[in-house]
Amino acid sequence: MQTMGRETIDMKVIRAFYANGIPFNVLRNLQFHEMVIAINNRRKWYKASRYERARTTLLDACKTSIETIEQLGGNQCPSSCHDNAKNCVAAQEIRKVHKHIFWSPCVVHTLNLIFKDLAENLIGLGALTKKGKSIVKFYLNYF
Repeated sequence: MQTMGRETIDMKVIRAFYANGIPFNVLRNLQFHEMVIAINNRRKWYKASRYERARTTLLDACKTSIETIEQLGGNQCPSSCHDNAKNCVAAQEIRKVHKHIFWSPCVVHTLNLIFKDLAENLIGLGALTKKGKSIVKFYLNYF
C-alpha cells in the first residue's frame, strides 16, 4: 500500500472532523494523541472499527469501564474537566447523580475563547494575531 504524506493525512483527518462536527479541542486531548501514537506504532495497517462493533462490543467495554469507576467510588474519580458548552451541560447531568465529582470548565479552552474574542475586537490586534499564527504554523510544519 502506498504511503501518504503528512498533508494528505492531515486533510483526511480534518475532513472527518468537519463532516462529523467534532470540536477542534479534540486535537488537544491526550487520548486523541495516544490513539494516533497507537495507530502509528502498529506493525500492519490499522483498519477502523465498523459501525456494528463500535455500537456493541466497544460500547460495552466503555460502559464496563464506567461501571468500574462507579464501583470504586468518588475517591478514585474526584474531578472532571470539560471544553465546550455541550460537554459542560452533560457534565452537570452526570454531577446530579454523582455529587462527589468536582466539575470545572477547561481553563485553556476558556482563555482561548477570551483571547480569540479580544483579537477580533481590538484594533490592530487582528493583524498581530495573524502574524503570530503564521509563525506558529511555520514552526509546526518545519518540525
